[in-house]
Amino acid sequence: MNEVIKAILERRTYRSFTDEAVSAEQVRTILDCALAAPSGMGKQTWKFTAVVNPEKIQRLAAAVGAAQSTPGHCVPLVGAGGPAAHDSLFV
Repeated sequence: MNEVIKAILERRTYRSFTDEAVSAEQVRTILDCALAAPSGMGKQTWKFTAVVNPEKIQRLAAAVGAAQSTPGHCVPLVGAGGPAAHDSLFV
């Protein structure tokens, strides 16, 4: 079986977090993969933002109605479409 298809079919969601920080390199790799994902007509007109500021993470959690505070080293990724392609951004 194709490795990509196998990975998609065997994917599992994990909701167990550790106190280990997510490195900028790990976040960049995830964002690079998101930016390379297929899109309508290949336009890839989206922008992804990695929220790394703890105060902004708490404000984001409150804005989306999170029942609990966000784990210590969570890095929310916010995606939005737009008329022109954009690069990744850390805030």
